[in-house]
Amino acid sequence: MPTSPPRVFVSFAHESDEHDRKIIVLVDALRGHGIDAICYLQKDWYDEGFILWMEKEIKTATWILMVCTELYRKRSEGEEAEGKGLGVIWESRIIRNLLHQSGETNHKFIPIVLEAAHRKYVPTRFYDFRYTRS
Repeated sequence: MPTSPPRVFVSFAHESDEHDRKIIVLVDALRGHGIDAICYLQKDWYDEGFILWMEKEIKTATWILMVCTELYRKRSEGEEAEGKGLGVIWESRIIRNLLHQSGETNHKFIPIVLEAAHRKYVPTRFYDFRYTRS
């Protein structure tokens, strides 16, 4: 009996056209390896609206890849100017709440970096969480 591929939602901060291209390359590479990956850059419309779409994707995805950069961390930790980076701010609130509800075990949130120098931008809430496959 065939199983469906894992669903991966890619969370990231919109920083530049170049960064967006890197995100699309990442999503396409995941798809090339049989993973059902998605990010908002590859959606033209949202029947239920962007916020509800984002919430559903985070809740139903097998894994959430968080592309950590200085801007992503700043926004996810509430250090962005008012009115900026609302997508990451909203996503990170959902992620924080789900992590809180899970206790000490992280089954789905995976911080990643596209450049080694960005390791220092992994949000602090992931320093002590252990990733455990369920």
